[in-house]
Amino acid sequence: MCDRGWVRDFRGQWEPPLFWIIFLLGAVGNLLVVWIYTTVRHRLKTMTDVYLLNLAVADLLFLCMLPFLAVDSIKGWNFGISLCKIVSAVYKINFFSGMLLLTCISVDRYIAIVQVTKAQNLKKKRLFYSKLACLGVWTFSALLALPEFIFAQVTDRNGQVLCTLVYWNNAFNRTKILVLSLQICVGFFLPLLVMLFCYSVIIRTLLQAKSFEKHKALRVVFVVVFVFVLSQL
Repeated sequence: MCDRGWVRDFRGQWEPPLFWIIFLLGAVGNLLVVWIYTTVRHRLKTMTDVYLLNLAVADLLFLCMLPFLAVDSIKGWNFGISLCKIVSAVYKINFFSGMLLLTCISVDRYIAIVQVTKAQNLKKKRLFYSKLACLGVWTFSALLALPEFIFAQVTDRNGQVLCTLVYWNNAFNRTKILVLSLQICVGFFLPLLVMLFCYSVIIRTLLQAKSFEKHKALRVVFVVVFVFVLSQL
């Protein structure tokens, strides 16, 4: 049987420095992205620019929660129930918004590369549509993270204060199963299926092309896929 005391000691020893490294590197990288898009380039030129800026903002929100998680891994949760709910919800908002924004990027690349005629017709309105899509992403992500805000509680387990989800007591844990199933299906698997479809068609289209620009676009696709895989680790 796993010794929970050993697990707590391990977390307290290794998680805080890891969290601080992620915090520092992530803050520098994402603030640089925000600075480039808001100061150097002065304006957002493409739909992908809008999505990447929103991805950076989502990551910065998550990074603001890491100091709380670092302290929690050492001393337990000492920040009260309000911050427990906020940190839990922001963590999920970051995850879902990241998934959905990467999905938006895949759809944008699909339209630009595969549906070229449609892309030309929508050229003047693409920035407007991208901002509208981002508004929808943030709203939908907040709704998917609402259970964290509702069920996150501060509990005492064997003398350790934890910030954890406490679902309503009902037969067969129906509330927990329903919430997790909805979040996983709508917030992960559905965006994943959309991305798989878009990128499979994009890669097939680019492999059939011989122009330099097409192959350059293929490299961009692989970078986006790599970022997606890295974000799920």
